Amino acid sequence: MPRVVDLCGLSASEVPIELFGLHRSLRGSGASARLRLTGADWSDQRLDDVTHLCGLTWSRVNGAESAPVGDVEVDVEAVVTAPATIGPNMRLLIVGVNPSPKSAETMVPFGRNGNRFWPSVLRAGLARVDRDPEDLLRHGAVGMADLSKTVTRRADEVPPEELALGLARLERIVAWLRPAAVAVLGVTAWRVATGDRSVALGRQPSDVAGVPLWILPNPSGLNAHTSVEDMAERLAQVSESRTA
Repeated sequence: MPRVVDLCGLSASEVPIELFGLHRSLRGSGASARLRLTGADWSDQRLDDVTHLCGLTWSRVNGAESAPVGDVEVDVEAVVTAPATIGPNMRLLIVGVNPSPKSAETMVPFGRNGNRFWPSVLRAGLARVDRDPEDLLRHGAVGMADLSKTVTRRADEVPPEELALGLARLERIVAWLRPAAVAVLGVTAWRVATGDRSVALGRQPSDVAGVPLWILPNPSGLNAHTSVEDMAERLAQVSESRTA
């Protein structure tokens, strides 16, 4: 039987960061886990959204051994990707396009050598530890997610339909967790996801689920139109403007 991970004592918004750690644990062992959650907080849609972002697949438990009445019990397995770090009281949610092979291997978003993201958030004063997404959330109140969890070498290899599904998922997550601001890193992917080719960089005229939205450049080393200095300045502006 898989080991049981009982998270019923947590509020629903505190569960995703625990699933980040569970993903890493399962990837290291190749095992599965049996997850218990407070049933009133977990519809199938929310289970789909949260486990997908955290790099897990889930299936309901069938059989004699089950969770207490009112709780949800599911079996989960880890997939090869970079898990999200999301939770309550985020001052900023940063949304990438999708993980690179290096990010999936290390389980760190924007983990490829030459990517400008981590030097930029450090320079902007948003992060205190390099390449530590959990610390960035727990101590910086900055969450990280992606529009797609499919691993590709280039962001433009993600199918348009996946980006559209990712946009719908992002809207649901933002409506639930209510970060102070959302910054999407990748204007081309956002144009594809929304079907709006006129989208430009910067603060958007329309919010996402009622939360202020910025579109920033993709920090990939393949993007010749930005730099660490430029990314850091843009991220600092978003952080300073999030309550405006």
